[in-house]
Parts: sequence; C-alpha cells; structure tokens
Amino acid sequence: MSASSAMAREEAEREALGEMQCTGRTGSFRSNSVESTPERAEMAEVQHFIGLLSKGNSETQTDAAGTLANLAMNDDNKVCIAKAGAIPPLVSLLKQGSKEAQAAAAGALSNLAANVDNMATIAKAGAIPPLVVLLTPATSLAQADAAGALRNLAAMNAQNVVSIAKAGAIPPLVGLLIMGSNEAQTEAAGALFNLAVNDHNKFAIAKAGAIPALVGLITRGTNEAQSEAAGALCILAANVDNMVSIAKAGAIAPLVALLVQGTSDAQAEAAGALWRLAMHDDNKVSIAKANAILPLVALLTHGTNDAQTRSAGALRNLALNMENKVTIAKAGAIMPLVALLVDGSKEAQATAAGALYHVALFNENNKVSIAESGALAPLRRLVGNGNSEGRSNARSVLGELNFAPRCTYPKLCVIA
Repeated sequence: MSASSAMAREEAEREALGEMQCTGRTGSFRSNSVESTPERAEMAEVQHFIGLLSKGNSETQTDAAGTLANLAMNDDNKVCIAKAGAIPPLVSLLKQGSKEAQAAAAGALSNLAANVDNMATIAKAGAIPPLVVLLTPATSLAQADAAGALRNLAAMNAQNVVSIAKAGAIPPLVGLLIMGSNEAQTEAAGALFNLAVNDHNKFAIAKAGAIPALVGLITRGTNEAQSEAAGALCILAANVDNMVSIAKAGAIAPLVALLVQGTSDAQAEAAGALWRLAMHDDNKVSIAKANAILPLVALLTHGTNDAQTRSAGALRNLALNMENKVTIAKAGAIMPLVALLVDGSKEAQATAAGALYHVALFNENNKVSIAESGALAPLRRLVGNGNSEGRSNARSVLGELNFAPRCTYPKLCVIA
C-alpha cells in the first residue's frame, strides 16, 4: 500500500474509529429491604395492593407502592402488575402522595420500566413530568428513585429520551451529580448516559455543566457512580466539541486511574471513554502522556470481554500517532492483540485487527513484529469468517504486511 493511499484511507477512517455500539441500559432495581428476587405473584394479590394505592391512607399507600416495587423485581411480575392496572394510580401518587409515597411510587415505576412495553405505557400515563419534579431538592427523599425511573424509561426508548429532555430533566439531573446522595448520583449519571444517546441531548447535557460534574464523580464517587460517570463521558465524547471539553475538564488522568483501580465495569467504561477521546489528535498525546498504554495493554488479556474490545479500540486510535505506535509495540500489545484475533468475540477480533493495522502503518519494525507473532494465520481466517469490519481490517493488515490474503505459503507470496 502506497503512503498516499494509506493516508487517504486513514483520513476516511477517522470518522468511524470511535464508533462504539452503545445502547441504553437500566439501573439496579429499587427494593424495600428485599434480599432476593421475589417469586411470581398471583393476580389477586397484585390487584389487592393496587386497590390500596387509591383507597388507603398515606402510610398504606406507601406500603402498597413499596410492595409493588419489590414484586416488580421479578420479570413476570412486571408484566402482571402493568396488566392489572397499577401504572395510573402509581403516577397519581407521584403527583399527590406524601413524600414517602412519592418515593415508593417512583421506585415501583423504576422497576416496572425495566420492561420494554412498560416504558411506553408509563410515559403515556404521564409519569415523566412528575418524576422530573421529584428530582428537585425539595423532594430529596424521592430523588434517587425518580432519577432511577427516568433512567430506565430512557433505556432503549428514543421517544422517551426526547420527552424526558423536553420535560426539563437534564439540569436537575446534573444538579444531582453534585449535590445528590451517593445513590442519586449513580442514578443521575446513568440517566444522563441514556439521554446522551440523542445527539441534541449531548449538547444540552454539556451545556448544563455535566462534564465537570461527571469528571468529579470519577474521582470521588462510589464504585457504581464511577462506572456510570465514565460511561456517560464515553457517550458524550461522540460529539467533537465534547471530546475537547472532556479533556480540558481533566478527565483523562482519572479515566486512566480507573483502568488500574476501578471495578471490572468501570475499567470497561473508562477504556471506552478513552477510545472515543483518542479520536482527537491532541488527546492521543495527552492519553499517552497520562500512561494509559500499559494498563490498556493489560486489559487486553485480563479484562472482561467489553474491556478487551474497548482497550483494543483505544489502542487502535492511539496508534495513529507515530510515537504512540512505537510505545504500544514496546508495551507488548502485539501478542495479546493477536490472541484476540483467535479467542475474542467478533467485535473484539475486528477491533484488534484495526489496532494491528494502525500499529503496522508506516512502521517497518512493527510490521516484522506482527508477522513474527503468528498473526498471519488468524488474519487470513478473519478474512474468511469475520464480520464485515473484521474482514476489512484483516485485509488491511495483510496488505500492509505485504501478504496476499489468499496465499498458502506467505514467504512465496510477498507483494513486490
């Protein structure tokens, strides 16, 4: 491959390098001291507690909503409770109940919203505006439950994502990142993660001051909050302006620290955020200077499946910097990247092949190291049985190494 054609491909790829597949996700279930998932409830039992939502006093309403929240931790019960008509009276409690009843109702709706069909039903019942009201400091008891409900409503439901933002949820959610309880901070970060899937919301969330607050959570938050905050920054970094703002807010160093010290979930989210941030040329330098390369290489072997794929993606983007590709090779990345070609998921295989391509590009020593690492056979297999990105990336690596994918005996098939 000539230098000019390689540069042309490099420029064309820049638009797609950081495109991780990120989908909305629900949060942890809200419960009233229930240690295990409840069994499937009978319809008559469910209907009894639904009746108490409207007819009982405030204490009875609170207890009934809490019981429904606990029952809704069971997937079958989510369907049963919704079919029995619980959603409208729960929404009414959000508006008119005592503070305790409001919190219990929000918790019940949060659990029910972890069902895709219920997401739409809850929104149609008018739950979103009162849930947004419950995010405010005047209703601190219900803040975490309300944020959790909005988070779940926004998971994989594009219409709810738009409706929640239009209802004014973003500023109070950002406020919870700073002033909320530990649980509220975690749920708010998760809600912003889901809302940020929408491009307009990415801008609105950044404008509301979320980026510094999320960076603060990565440093000072609980393990769960750190993971959610890193995930939210990953989604926000798909916007070019946000990519710059996140780095300026000081996110890179704490993200790198999470690669080493974070939970397995946090490691994967931090690697994903660095993958996205490394699309920017200045960030490529900053991430390397923050000593991210060694822990990213370590995660190729010891991380979860998601962490492996995202670490390979981060190294892939970092390797477009000429100095970084030398550092990446010296850090021992080539062998674990080759191992991912063999043992990784289809996505990991494709991303690892892309990383090897960028490590090889314009670096003769790295080309030799890749060829000598046993990469040729798995690259040829990937050309035949990988996903579309994997096949393309494998061909690119083989072309850069001057080996035709069809050759059986590579030493006889060197392209002049």
